[in-house]
Amino acid sequence: AAERRLKLIERLVGGRGSILDVGCGTGEVIAVARDRGWDATGVEPIPESAEIARGRGVTVHTGMLEDTDVPQSSHDVVSAFHVIEHV
Repeated sequence: AAERRLKLIERLVGGRGSILDVGCGTGEVIAVARDRGWDATGVEPIPESAEIARGRGVTVHTGMLEDTDVPQSSHDVVSAFHVIEHV
């Protein structure tokens, strides 16, 4: 699923760049993004999930997006898969 999502995003934006996945869970999407050449970062409020994501070798900020030091407008793409149902 992550591979399909990234291919779709790449078609829509015309290539690769930087991506921030909000609610990245255990990091599947950002790990695939990194492997495809993206500068990929995640934000995850659940510490255990964030730690699993870090185990995949990706950068993850633990907490809610507004509580992290991720600067606004610092990424080409912001994704939020499986987030709305938790809000």
